[in-house]
Amino acid sequence: MEIAEMLDEIKKIAQKDARLREEFLQTREQKNPLSAFCAKCRELGYPV
Repeated sequence: MEIAEMLDEIKKIAQKDARLREEFLQTREQKNPLSAFCAKCRELGYPV
């Protein structure tokens, strides 16, 4: 699966799950937001 496809799937999941959406939004506040976002994706099983 390509990165774009993974991100589309993650987006769809987050649109349906308010808690997960909030967790993704909180990654913006981290010292390194991109790393925090990717770590959250990996927690969900998406190797971004």
